[in-house]
Amino acid sequence: MFRFLARTARFLATFVVLGFIAVWALLLYVRYPDPIQVYKVGFAQPSKTAYLLPSRDVSASTVATPLVMSGTAEVLPSTVTWYGNAITFQEFLDKTSTNAFLIMRDGKVTYEWYRSGVARDQRLPSYSVAKTIISILAGQLIAEGKLKESDKLVDFYPELKTGTSFDSITVQQLLDMQSGIDVPDNYPTGPSGWGVAIAQMYATTDMNYFLRGHRKMLFEPGSKGDYRSVDTQYVGMIIRKITGKDIATLAHDRIWEPIGAEYLATWSLDKKGGIENTLERHQKH
Repeated sequence: MFRFLARTARFLATFVVLGFIAVWALLLYVRYPDPIQVYKVGFAQPSKTAYLLPSRDVSASTVATPLVMSGTAEVLPSTVTWYGNAITFQEFLDKTSTNAFLIMRDGKVTYEWYRSGVARDQRLPSYSVAKTIISILAGQLIAEGKLKESDKLVDFYPELKTGTSFDSITVQQLLDMQSGIDVPDNYPTGPSGWGVAIAQMYATTDMNYFLRGHRKMLFEPGSKGDYRSVDTQYVGMIIRKITGKDIATLAHDRIWEPIGAEYLATWSLDKKGGIENTLERHQKH
C-alpha cells in the first residue's frame, strides 16, 4: 500500500511539473508573461495591477508646482442619482469603488477625499487617461509640423502593409478611433477570457508581435467610430518613430516638467526595457 501511494504521489508530482512546464512554454510562445505573473495580474485588484508590471519612470518636474488649495470648501450635493435611486454622495463613492476624488475650481482644489488606506502621494493606475496623454503628445507634434492627421500608419511602418484597407488608416482615424482594426475593447472577466484579443494586447510581452498578428479589419477606416485601445497604441508607436524617444521621456519633457508635477509617474511596458503600452496602464499621483 505504501509503495502504491508513493508511486501515485511521484506520478502526480511529475504530471504537475510537466503540466506547469507545458503551460510556461505555451505562454512564452504566444508572448505572454510566465504563469506566475499571469496569475498575479489576473487575480489582482485593478488598483494593484500596474505595480506588477514592468514600467518606465516619468520623472517629477525639477521645479515642482504644488496644487493650490482653496480657502473655500466645495459644497457637495446631499444626494446623487445612481441607477434611478437617490443615494448619498458617500454611498456613490463607495458603490463606484472610488479611491480618490478631487474637485478643482478656478485652478484651486476645493475638495479632496481619499478612501481609507489610500494616501494623497500614492500612485494609482490611471488606465485610459494614458490615451489623453498620447493625444496631447500627438497634438503637439501636429502643431510643430512633424506629424499630419492625413499621414497614414503604414507611412511610418511600411512593414505592416497587408494589401487591404488597413493600409489606408490615417493618423486622424486613429486619434478619432475610426480605424476599424478588429481588436474591440470587449474586456473579459476572469481567466476564461485571457485569449480575447484585447486581453492579449494588455498582457503581451511583445507588442510588436501582437500588432503584426492583429491587422484584420472589422469595418472600413473612417466609416464609423468605435472605442478601441489598439488605435491609441498605434498613435504611440508613431510618436516613438517620429521622435526617436520613448513615451515616458516625452511625457516628462513635454507635459510633466512644464506643469510642475510634484511626483513621478510610471508608464507600463510590454516587457522590461521594452515599449510603453499606450492603450492605457499609466500610473500617476
